[in-house]
Amino acid sequence: MLSGAIRLGIAVALCLAVAAPAMAQRDYRALSGRVDQIFRDVDRRDAPGAAVVVVWNGEVVHRGGYGTANLEEGTPVTPSTVFDIASLSKQFAGMAIAMLVEQGAISPDDDIRDYIPEVPDLGDTITVGHLLHHTSGLRDWPPTLTVAGWQMDDAIALEDVLGMVRNQRELNFAPGSEYSYSNTGYNLLALLVARVTGQSFPEWTAEHILRKTPTTGSPTRSRRTDQARCSLPSTTWPSGSSTSTTLRSAARRSSSGCARPGCSTAGGRSATPTG
Repeated sequence: MLSGAIRLGIAVALCLAVAAPAMAQRDYRALSGRVDQIFRDVDRRDAPGAAVVVVWNGEVVHRGGYGTANLEEGTPVTPSTVFDIASLSKQFAGMAIAMLVEQGAISPDDDIRDYIPEVPDLGDTITVGHLLHHTSGLRDWPPTLTVAGWQMDDAIALEDVLGMVRNQRELNFAPGSEYSYSNTGYNLLALLVARVTGQSFPEWTAEHILRKTPTTGSPTRSRRTDQARCSLPSTTWPSGSSTSTTLRSAARRSSSGCARPGCSTAGGRSATPTG
């Protein structure tokens, strides 16, 4: 069965095809009406929503917000609502590393401790390539911090992830010998970009990757992100009711940031890429 997202995507594509003649005449009102119709079922105060933009021949022909960004506060989704893109931000970290390799600034075979000496010497060399390919053997921070009593709605900063790495006493496996998906690795890659370039990960990606894109956003977010503009994750229970993740823990931990590359200060669940 097709997922709701796929069905919506197909519907929007069909809408574009049907509306093409009108768009050729630069009359986009019919298209906007059709997109509004597609998203009418989620345009409610009790439903998680979506922000939609339609671009035709390089021109934004429709933008709209539907449904609710924060179910607890009743905040509506708008075209400027900030969404946590989570591990999609790993693509930005990977691109940044590839660009630095191409420039000769780093090598995939470099020891990460050359750039991040806070990583302890655990007996085997962990390379930049190991981090990229999820084969470092370092422990992943979400399950590790959960065991330590952290909540996943806590605001977790890059410093917290780095502290966990610093205290690791052994690897889960020899680097390069196994694959294990690692948010930790991509947080370290984002930090590596900052150390090599002298710019923060958000600054560097904005200048070198996002400079030609029509966006005012970033694949990262800092502890100072305006939470009022953010869409919070929601869970749908068997009864059909929904609840959004709260920021109570973040309020208790005012000194921390988000450790996710969509919610990160450097790149998926942290102030750098992870998720």
